[in-house]
Amino acid sequence: MQLVTSWKDSVSVFIPGNAKLFGLVTLNAILQTYQTWATYWQWLIFFIYWWWLGISMQLIRYPDISMQFNYPLVLVFVGLLALFTLCQCARPSTFLKHSAYFFGYVPFFIEFLAVFLLTIALLAGINEVSVSWPMLNQIYQYVLDVTAGTLFVSWPLMTSWASLAISPLVVITCAFVLDSDGSLLSVGYSFWRGIKFVVYNYPFCLATAIVFWGIFSVLQWCTPYANGIQFLLWPLPVCTYINFYIKRVHEQFGLYFE
Repeated sequence: MQLVTSWKDSVSVFIPGNAKLFGLVTLNAILQTYQTWATYWQWLIFFIYWWWLGISMQLIRYPDISMQFNYPLVLVFVGLLALFTLCQCARPSTFLKHSAYFFGYVPFFIEFLAVFLLTIALLAGINEVSVSWPMLNQIYQYVLDVTAGTLFVSWPLMTSWASLAISPLVVITCAFVLDSDGSLLSVGYSFWRGIKFVVYNYPFCLATAIVFWGIFSVLQWCTPYANGIQFLLWPLPVCTYINFYIKRVHEQFGLYFE
């Protein structure tokens, strides 16, 4: 019953009156996030943008070659760093957001990256083992299909960086990490809390993720420079998820932290 009630409460944000308020708050957060992100992380934005531009030019010149697989670990690191800093900009804080604020979370990011890569390695290991066992492989693929459609667990495994920003699970987990005490155990628990949050707020996460996936997919089909444009739109889904996270954690604090 608690799950069903939580699902109903999660979609109450779409009621016209609530949607207007939530939309205005989110719009304000998006504008402030753009300003803060561009002020303190412009070097990262330019680095990623020009890297993507170079990849796009290579894909135009050599359409049969996928450049996204050349440096997978570097792509994951830079993509997660961009997302992490964006979440820092989007979340409210009692501290002034300047260089000291951002660099104070470096240990948080290192632990977040370590747990994230460990999760990826674990899933990859299960996949390798399951290939030799047809029944196990069938079960594994079924689980991935289900999670891809519900928790969007498999989206971070995609080579497209856009999948990081439009995945409710990744953004919400990042928010929990930022609200943790910074210990490795607490960061690990943040991943569990992220999964739990998406499960208990599944209707909202599903609806918004589909909308953003649709927007980013249209861009992917329309232009070879889609990655660069998508990157500039990252604050839209991130601020939407972060604002919803703030609202729901306030309403369901005991569900996640007790």
